[in-house]
Amino acid sequence: MTLPFFLAMLVGWFDQPLLLIVVLPAIFVAYLLMMAAGQLVLTASMGLLRSRRFRDLSIVVFSLLGSSCYFINRGVEAWARAAGAAELSQIEPLNFLRWLPPGSVRPGGGVASAGNWGGALLWLRYATAWLAVLLWVWWNCFCA
Repeated sequence: MTLPFFLAMLVGWFDQPLLLIVVLPAIFVAYLLMMAAGQLVLTASMGLLRSRRFRDLSIVVFSLLGSSCYFINRGVEAWARAAGAAELSQIEPLNFLRWLPPGSVRPGGGVASAGNWGGALLWLRYATAWLAVLLWVWWNCFCA
């Protein structure tokens, strides 16, 4: 499922072959982050998934969440019309995700394309540190 996204990353940076030095390890770390986070969530929720009470509660919660999506969509649509295109182009609502495990790999490519190789390696180390933390939590809490 993620292979097309990884190929798109490679194609997007293909015109600057020197950046592949950063992009290839970043893709590898991103893949490992996705796998580690998935295993951690699956292992942590395994006991809950066996519970009938949790399954019944999840049906109610997901039904409420699904029905609220309509109202959230209407509110966001009205706000976007009132804001205008110029103001919307300045908003970066998901900028904080670069500090969380899945988004910690992304800033490295942008920093490297600007010529800041030290910053790119720093972001790659930050993502690798997140990977180490996720693997440590998974191993010490659920596998040992």
